[in-house]
Amino acid sequence: MPNQIRIEGNLGKDSELRYIPNGRAVLVYSIAADQQSRKNEQGGWEQTGPTLWLDCELWGDEAERVHEKAVKGARLVTFGHLKCETWDDKQTGEKRFKAKVAVDAVKVLPPRNQQGQQFGGQQQGGFQQQQQDDPWGSTPGQQQGFGQSDDEPPF
Repeated sequence: MPNQIRIEGNLGKDSELRYIPNGRAVLVYSIAADQQSRKNEQGGWEQTGPTLWLDCELWGDEAERVHEKAVKGARLVTFGHLKCETWDDKQTGEKRFKAKVAVDAVKVLPPRNQQGQQFGGQQQGGFQQQQQDDPWGSTPGQQQGFGQSDDEPPF
């Protein structure tokens, strides 16, 4: 695909699961992809620009599986490609355009306050012991998950 995109962010409202006449499911959600944050002098994060909201569509069986977890505030990593929808404005007759994300895959992350507490079912202490036992990082649970770095903004 020529225009692939990866977005990590939070849902602004609950996702909507719909069905088209042939019975195929489509999950529609809006994700906040705020890339304009920086660390402040107190070590916290501050927003330096507006939040970018992107509308996303996920089709098929995966839409039904993701729907239960895709609620307001949920943190998602969305992989897909951009598509442009066009229509004629009914009031003005002008041509309108809107970019959407056609979702190829999505991963629902644990809430930010639970990230880093467990890795592969182990508590943080077990994770640290595992690092000492395996200094080369060959154990699968040792890698940081999405959003685990202190250098990443909390959005």
